[in-house]
Amino acid sequence: MNVRRIVPAVLFLLVVPQYLQSQVTYLAGPVGITPVKISALPAFVAAGAKMTVSCNTATDTDIKRCPDRPDENVPDPVTHTWSGGSFNPSVGPQVEWTAPASAGPATFTVTASDSPLAKDTNQTDSATVTVVKVDKVQYNDPDDGYKNVSGILYVMKGTTVTFKAIKDPADANWPDEKPAWSGTSGATGTGETISVTFNTLSSSLTDFKTVIAECGNTVTVNVIVYSLGRFHIPEDNFTGRALTTYGVRELMDIGFTTNPAGITAAQIGGLKWSQPAGNGDLTDNGDGTGTYRCRVIADSVTLRLTIQSGLSKGKYVEMGLSVIAPSGTRMTRFNTNVWHKQNMASSGIALYYWLEPKTSSFKNVNFGESSCAATNVAGFYLANPPFHKENTFGSIMWGNVATGCRVSAEDHAGSAVPAWPGGGTYKWPIKTQYIHAGARYDFGGLSIHTATHQANGDSEISKAGLSGSATLGSVTVQFGCGHYIWK
Repeated sequence: MNVRRIVPAVLFLLVVPQYLQSQVTYLAGPVGITPVKISALPAFVAAGAKMTVSCNTATDTDIKRCPDRPDENVPDPVTHTWSGGSFNPSVGPQVEWTAPASAGPATFTVTASDSPLAKDTNQTDSATVTVVKVDKVQYNDPDDGYKNVSGILYVMKGTTVTFKAIKDPADANWPDEKPAWSGTSGATGTGETISVTFNTLSSSLTDFKTVIAECGNTVTVNVIVYSLGRFHIPEDNFTGRALTTYGVRELMDIGFTTNPAGITAAQIGGLKWSQPAGNGDLTDNGDGTGTYRCRVIADSVTLRLTIQSGLSKGKYVEMGLSVIAPSGTRMTRFNTNVWHKQNMASSGIALYYWLEPKTSSFKNVNFGESSCAATNVAGFYLANPPFHKENTFGSIMWGNVATGCRVSAEDHAGSAVPAWPGGGTYKWPIKTQYIHAGARYDFGGLSIHTATHQANGDSEISKAGLSGSATLGSVTVQFGCGHYIWK
C-alpha cells in the first residue's frame, strides 16, 4: 500500500535542514544503489607505476518524488570513493592510482555510496594486482652460467655480455615492456635478458659503463671497460736497441698493462702466458708476469697472454719476436803495438771482436773460433803447415747500439818462428762461433788470418783486414794488453 506523509506547513518550515529526507515520497519499485564494478586491469604492474583505474558509474534506484518536483524521479547522488592505496583524486569513477614501491599483491577498493542522504547499502568492488620490481641483475659467466652481480665488473673492450634481470616476486610475470634497459654502456631495449657489447673504454677506474634494469625501481651494474696490453723488457735494455729482434739466449721480463691503468690480473679473471710459436724457455708466474729466454738458434716466436676466466675468458693479446744469431763480426785494434821478439821472425797484433748486428744483444752466449787447416801455404811452411786450434774467448759483453756487443777477451793474432829458410806464408780461414752449454754454432763469414815471413826474417801479420809488421832486428815489443794468448 502506498503511504503519503503529510506534514503541516508550519512544521515544514521548522525542519528545512532535513528537507530532502523528510519531504520525499518513496514510490514502489527498485530501492538502493546499483552494483559497482572495477574495470579490467593488468595483472602485473611495475613498482611505483601510475595508472588510470575506473569503474562503472553506480546510481541510486530509489523511485521518489520531491515536493518541488512532483512530476520527476529524483535519485540520491552517488559518490565513488577509492581506498587501499595512493589515488589522485580519491573520489570519482575514474582516478589515477600509484602502485606501491614494495613488491607483491596490492588490493584496492571502490565504494559507491549515497550517504549521508538516503543511506542505502553501499556497493563495493575490489581488485588485486601484483606489483613487480627488479630484485637483482645477473650476468652470464662463460663457465658458471648466470651469476649475481656483486661488485664492479671488468670487461675487455669488444666483449659481449648477456645480463638477466631477476624479478620480485619470483613467481610473477614481468609487466608489459618491462624490465627496460638503459645505461652509459649503450644498453637499450626491454625484456628479461639483454646482450651488451662493450666498445667504449672507461677513461678511469671510476668511469663506469653502466647497465641499468628498470621496473619502477632500478638496479645498476657498474662495468669498467679496459684494453689489455703486453710488454717485454730485455735484460740487456741498452739505448737504441731493437725491441722485436733479439739475440740468441737473450732474457726478458714479460708482463701486461691495462687502459685504464691499475686493473689487476685477478680482477681481469687471471692471466696466463703461453708460446704458440717458438721454442724458447717461458716461465709464467701466474699473475700476468713472467720471463722468456730465447732459443739458442734463430727462431720466430709468438707469446700470448690469455684471460683465464670471467666475462672476457679466452680473449688474448700477442706479441711476435724474432730471434737471431750473430750475423757477423768486425774487428778493431786494441792498440797500435805490433808484438815482436827481437831476432825472431815474428809479429802480432791485439784485436777486439765485435758482433753484428749492433741492435741486438748476445751477452748470454760465449764466443770462440773454429779449428781449421792452413791454406795458401808456401815456402818453408809446406813441410809442416800450421793448424789453427779451436779456441774459446769466453763471455760477450753488454750491447751497445754504436759498437755492437764486444767479446770480452782480446784476440792476440800473431806468428813467430825461430827459423825461416827462404821465408814462407799461410792463411787460416777461421769460422767464428758462438757457444752455449758446450755446443758451438758457426755464424757469419770467415775471419781470415794471414802470416808472412820474408827470407830476411821480416814478418807481417794480418787478420780481418787489419795488419802489423816488424823487422827482424827491431826491439822486442809486447802486445800491451796485460796478457798473451799464443795463437
